[in-house]
Amino acid sequence: MKYIVCPDSFKESMSAVEVTQVIEKAILKFDPDAEVVKLPLSDGGEGYVQAVAIATEGALQRVQVKDALMKPTVAEYLLLDGGKTAILELAQASGLEKISRELRDPLKASSFGTGEMILHALESGVDKIVIGLGGSATNDGGMGLLQALGVKFYDENGCELTGCGENLEKIKQMDISNLDKRLKKVELIAATDVENRVLGVNGATYVYGRQKGATHEVCQRLEKGMLHFVSKVKEYCQVDISNAIGGGAAGGVGAVLIGILKAKRVSGIEWLLEKVNFQEVCKGAEWIVTGEGRIDAQTFQGKVVAGVLNTTNNSSAQLILLAGLVTQEARHYEGERVKMVQITPEGECLESALKNGKANLSRAVESVLLEIKLK
Repeated sequence: MKYIVCPDSFKESMSAVEVTQVIEKAILKFDPDAEVVKLPLSDGGEGYVQAVAIATEGALQRVQVKDALMKPTVAEYLLLDGGKTAILELAQASGLEKISRELRDPLKASSFGTGEMILHALESGVDKIVIGLGGSATNDGGMGLLQALGVKFYDENGCELTGCGENLEKIKQMDISNLDKRLKKVELIAATDVENRVLGVNGATYVYGRQKGATHEVCQRLEKGMLHFVSKVKEYCQVDISNAIGGGAAGGVGAVLIGILKAKRVSGIEWLLEKVNFQEVCKGAEWIVTGEGRIDAQTFQGKVVAGVLNTTNNSSAQLILLAGLVTQEARHYEGERVKMVQITPEGECLESALKNGKANLSRAVESVLLEIKLK
C-alpha cells in the first residue's frame, strides 16, 4: 500500500520533517510492507526553504543576518536553476520561532533581517527571488525590510528611525533615493498563505498581532502606526499599498513587496506543489496523510491542507488530516474521502501538547490506522 506523507509543521512543536518521520514510523509499525513517500510541505512560513530543498536539486546558502529583535542569527536560502533563482523564507530571519515567548514584542520587532537576505540573494546574481511569507514575529509593515534595502525614515526632528512597529507612527519623511537599484532587474515573487490586506479588522495587526505578543492596546497602537505608514508610502512612493491582496502577510511585509517592489503574489502552497510535481508523486497512492498544528476555518483558505485537498480532488486516494487541534467549524470539511484526527487528548493543556507532540502524533496515527483496518 502506498502512503504519501505531506504535512506542514506543527508550529512550536515539530518541524514538517519531524512530523513526516513520526508518521512514517507509525505507518511502518502498523504496515511493514507499506511504501511511504515523505514530502514535508509549507505554505510560505517556517520550513518553506527546507521543503523546496528536499524536493529539488538546489544549493543551500547559509548567511548571517539579524533576527526580529536585531540580534545575529544564521539563515538559509536556496539557489535553484543554476543559481538564477533564490528561494527565501522570511521566517529564517524574522520568524516568530526564533524569539522565545517571553521576549516577543511586535513594537520592537523588525523585518530588517529579511531585507538582508534579499541583499545576499542580489549579491549572488539571481534573476528571480521567491520569498515565502509566514511565521513572522514582526508587525512593522515592512519598514525594517525597506531600511535594509536602502530606504531611510526620519522623525519630526530629522533623526533617522529604525524600522520596527513602534516607529511606524513616528515617520515624518522617507528617502527612497538609495533603494537598491538591482531590485528593478529581478523578478520578485511573494509566496503567501493569506489574502488579507494590511489594514482593518481583517488586516495584519488585528488578525495576527496577538500571536506575536500584542495586547489589544498594542494592536490599537500598531494599527494607528500602520495607517500612518501607508499614508507616508503613498506620499513618497505614489502607491497605495493598503489595496494589495496578501499585503497583510508577515506583518505587512507583503504590502511592501507587492505594492512598492512590484512582486507578484502567488499562493505559497500552490507554487510549492507545482514545483515538486505533487500530482505525479501522488499517482498510485491509496492514502495521503497531511496536517498542521491547528485545523480551523482558515486552514481551508490557502494553507497546506487546503492545497493538498485541492490538488488531489481527482485522486481516488483517501485523506487523513492530522492536527494538534481540530475546531468544530472545520469538521464540515470531513466526508467519505476525508478524515480529520485531533492528536491531542481532550483536556491536555497547550504547553503539554506542544511538548508531547511526537508521542501524541504517533499514538493518533496508529489508532486511526487500526480503526480503518477494522471497518
